Amino acid sequence: MKIREFQARGIFASHGIPVPNSTLARTVTEAVAAATDIDGPTIIKAQVLAGGRGKAGGVKLAVSPVEVRSLTESILRLNIGGEPVSSVLVGPAVDIARELYLSIVIDRTTQQVLLMASAEAVSYTHLRAHETLRYLVCRLLLE
Repeated sequence: MKIREFQARGIFASHGIPVPNSTLARTVTEAVAAATDIDGPTIIKAQVLAGGRGKAGGVKLAVSPVEVRSLTESILRLNIGGEPVSSVLVGPAVDIARELYLSIVIDRTTQQVLLMASAEAVSYTHLRAHETLRYLVCRLLLE
């Protein structure tokens, strides 16, 4: 199952895990309206199921309503990983002290669940190809 960031945030929040406030916007007008309530820089994030949003231009920082408008327009025109961007998540930019990535996938070769944790974004394909050893990988067989 794949979910978008706004959906993951909703799940976390429903279980008491703190997440930054954000608003899902499907239009430029909605994004600008959401940004007016934010005091300070605003982050605009494409909502797609593909990875690599930042490298593809789908995550932008705006410091004014004019920037929110122009950046949202450009993000909504993107196609990331074969998926057209139809919505963005708009929220306050936050200082990130530490970032961790966690992924759970099914390893069809071993027929086990693979839990991946890393201080850097990494894909399952990269791990399987053994391109780097800087990642912590734990295999858990869930019964």
